[in-house]
Amino acid sequence: MTLPTTLPLPPLWPIALALLGFGALGFRRGWVREMATLGGLLLSWLFLALFGLTLVGWANKLGLMVAFTWRGGFDVADPSPLMRALRSQPAIDPWRPELFHLVLFAAGAAAAYLASGRLAARPRVTAEAILGALAGALNGYVLAYVLLDYLRIGQRLPGAFGRLGGDSVGVLGPHVATVAILVVVGAVAIALLTGLRGAGLSRGKAGRTGG
Repeated sequence: MTLPTTLPLPPLWPIALALLGFGALGFRRGWVREMATLGGLLLSWLFLALFGLTLVGWANKLGLMVAFTWRGGFDVADPSPLMRALRSQPAIDPWRPELFHLVLFAAGAAAAYLASGRLAARPRVTAEAILGALAGALNGYVLAYVLLDYLRIGQRLPGAFGRLGGDSVGVLGPHVATVAILVVVGAVAIALLTGLRGAGLSRGKAGRTGG
């Protein structure tokens, strides 16, 4: 009887790690910061979906000008051959821009985390920290979905990781919008209830003090 050298990992282990890691981060940051971060993530994702190809075109034009200047295109008598060669090999393949989009999304995600950390305060009560853990887990859910989807489409995940990416995206994809809506609605509802409860307690203390 031989023992296996490696134990197979569950098919969605990257998703579980993202949920746990970002949930723990959200517990420390609080729900206000995490909800602001979620807004930044969704806006970045939507922006790339609407204007991703336009950004690829602008980046390729900029790369073409830089490469043309670097190779001395302005110094040759006939720059047409150099221009045709550069146009045939753009810096970013317009048919496979996933890695470029992934870099832009990562920049947007980093900006959202930094901005939310500066604009919102840390959690003051345990309820805010718990809501932050839920919202942070949702952020990890969205980040994992977008990351795996871009890598899967761009075929940047080799072998078993490629199959893992495809399986994970297939499971996550139909539920991203639903989970986001449920978490946002739940967070807003709990925040309202917490605010009403806090206002009631404040009025009760004020009444006892006045009496």
